[in-house]
Amino acid sequence: MIKTNLNTCYKTANYFNKMFFEIPRKHINFILVDIPEWGNFCEDGADVWIEMGKEYPDYNLFKNVLVHELVHMYQWLNPDPKDKEDHGPSFFRWNRYLADHGIVLEETY
Repeated sequence: MIKTNLNTCYKTANYFNKMFFEIPRKHINFILVDIPEWGNFCEDGADVWIEMGKEYPDYNLFKNVLVHELVHMYQWLNPDPKDKEDHGPSFFRWNRYLADHGIVLEETY
């Protein structure tokens, strides 16, 4: 079991953001919460953030969940007019790029 901290969230997000997404840093914000899901992308008007759980069974799950939520953030910033689904083709298209880095996007974890 690993305990999550904000430093690990930001370091991991920055690594994948630089490599794939190029999301403006002002949008990458995290809150650690006790939630039944592993993570959530949240929005309120122009404010966006990612909620991450405080503990994960291992770093690999933490990393997959964090990148999953970054993909949602990317979708929010760059909407696909043909794909309005949260977990539609534009979401899963990222698997072809992320797989070489040990990331597997799934609808739920």
